[in-house]
Amino acid sequence: MTDLRTLVAALPPEEQRAWLSVLLRQRANAERGLSDLPAEAVLEPFIRPDRLPAALPSTSPPRAVFLTGATGFVGAFVLAELLRATRAEVHCLVRAADVAAGRERLLGSLARYELTHPDAERRVLPVVGDLGKRCFGLAPPAFDALAATVDEVYHCGAVPNWLFPYDALRGSNVVGTREALRLCATQRRKPLHHLSTLGVVLSAGDFAAPVLREDVDLDDCARHPIGYTQSKWVAEKLVQEARARGLPASIHRPAFISGDSVSGVYKTSGDFVFACLRAAVRLGITHERDWLVSIAPVDVVARTMVALAGRPAAIGLDYHYPDPAPVRWRTLVAWLRDFGYAVAERPLDDWLAAIRRAGPDGDLFGFLPLLAPPAHGPSAYEVGYLRSQVVVDCANTERMLGTEASRGASVTAETFQRYLAYLVRTGLLPPP
Repeated sequence: MTDLRTLVAALPPEEQRAWLSVLLRQRANAERGLSDLPAEAVLEPFIRPDRLPAALPSTSPPRAVFLTGATGFVGAFVLAELLRATRAEVHCLVRAADVAAGRERLLGSLARYELTHPDAERRVLPVVGDLGKRCFGLAPPAFDALAATVDEVYHCGAVPNWLFPYDALRGSNVVGTREALRLCATQRRKPLHHLSTLGVVLSAGDFAAPVLREDVDLDDCARHPIGYTQSKWVAEKLVQEARARGLPASIHRPAFISGDSVSGVYKTSGDFVFACLRAAVRLGITHERDWLVSIAPVDVVARTMVALAGRPAAIGLDYHYPDPAPVRWRTLVAWLRDFGYAVAERPLDDWLAAIRRAGPDGDLFGFLPLLAPPAHGPSAYEVGYLRSQVVVDCANTERMLGTEASRGASVTAETFQRYLAYLVRTGLLPPP
């Protein structure tokens, strides 16, 4: 993204507009090619978990688990929750020069997000490899040894880029999922806990569905104009195919994810909601559309995922994460004002024009292809937020976790103040 911004920054305004038009056409072309996606969602025939013995009895706690994405924002919190809620060793896939460098990256990620645990040095075990390569880049004996060691797999690794086309995300998001399934179906049959996104069932082709069901037929929500949700749709299809072959696999679909409700630590890189908030602060204006925003605290998402994985009866279902009190955009803006920022509301077109004038230095410039409406329908921004006003079915989650499912799941004014305080403290927002 940095290279793209640098390139566009050197162009005059009219050429920047032409660049935007080209990207929109590319996205439209990608949508026309969606008929090719089902061909991508084909699991290799020799991945047959039904022919293997189970790693552990279903009632036995795992002794060792495998986690992808541990250096990412959500993955780091899942790692911290695994350390807190289980006694298992956590084998973490990490890209590094060697094991020592991998350990430094993993522990550094925990520290960066202000996560600590006294057993981290002992129980966090680096697995040096590559998410987008066959067998995660491990030699066959090493892959087999890993498969014989771990009892469960948490697959949180992905590249959540809203602008890249499908082909650019296929390695990390699709191949990575296939290799996680391969690990689950090697040596012993192991449960898979797959982190996906609610965006998979927010199909751009159907705006009328009043309820986003957990047991949705993925073939009914296959029209995605964005490469990221295309890749996650294919990944889910692979997981479902493995489940049909006897793999105990669960799919977890949170919506937008915000910061830590306790510390206020907030992910900022590539985060669309943060970009909208920071743009409001820097420009002093925002749009007047009152979208409903569901932004679950990251610690609640991690806690929910690990809690569901720890219940034997819960494995094998799909889960949406409840938000009993989603926040309206105007409420977030009011909370910005309460913190001391002067933010005015403007018509959507005026807001988009201000973002364009801000150019590559504006927080939302990199998201312009999502904000500008293409010829065939509303912008992806409108799709995501308007569809967030439908009812999100969370029956499986609530049945398995009861009242625990909703504990702390909604962002409150106090939580939001912690986020803003963290962003000011770290220099990501100017003081009000």
